[in-house]
Amino acid sequence: MLDPRQAGGRNSPGARRLRWLRDAEGAKNSTEWARRIGWSLPQLSNYENGVRLSLDAAITLRGKVAGLTIDWLFLGAEGGLSVDLAQRLRAVQEEERVSKPKPSKPNKLRKVVGRP
Repeated sequence: MLDPRQAGGRNSPGARRLRWLRDAEGAKNSTEWARRIGWSLPQLSNYENGVRLSLDAAITLRGKVAGLTIDWLFLGAEGGLSVDLAQRLRAVQEEERVSKPKPSKPNKLRKVVGRP
């Protein structure tokens, strides 16, 4: 059975949203961001690597970031976000999409029998 704190690892929707938020808020690095939002660096690292965000942590974060909603943190619902924050988050997501390398196709070379 999976640890109940786990929600799918680094690529889980919640972990990705937290990293997008950090980038959208212009934090230079994780240490600076953790300090700004009042979390320890290990706590931030855990959340950004897929540990499920607690409601208390989400409420704390909501109080530190103008225009942020709990619905966006947990569900990705953009409806209540401020216009400014929504635009910055979309820009970060687009930048990630554009800069993400495309997966390479598997090598289809066949091994020739009898050759090293």
